[in-house]
Amino acid sequence: MFRRTRRPPFGRKRRRGAAAVEFALVAPVLFLVIFGIVEVGRAIMVQQLLTNASREGARHAVIESSTSGEVVQLIQEYLNYCSISHAEIQITPENLATLGPGDSVSVGIKVPLDKVSWVPIMNLNIIMSAKSVMKAERFE
Repeated sequence: MFRRTRRPPFGRKRRRGAAAVEFALVAPVLFLVIFGIVEVGRAIMVQQLLTNASREGARHAVIESSTSGEVVQLIQEYLNYCSISHAEIQITPENLATLGPGDSVSVGIKVPLDKVSWVPIMNLNIIMSAKSVMKAERFE
């Protein structure tokens, strides 16, 4: 008895490694997009941590018995716990003892983006910053 064999559809033999080639072409772009999403998420998280640290510093600075050194130490401990280094902290006015009732206290924090980034960035001079201003709690 004569048996007829089925032939594969046209072109199937020639497409044997096509998936591997397509993945090799698309994979770098896919990984670049994924790393970009992770980096943007990290930047947003660091921005929120800087905002929280400046708010906590300002909240401590408005108390009557606080000093600038205590505020800087509190912010440094907060940032170290969050694994953020190379932060520049600025408190205005520097001498908190001179504050009167209702005077404003400003606490600002700046950190370069390349110091908190997980992916190496090529010399982008982007500074992330946060600033909180509160009124001093002093009695007349």
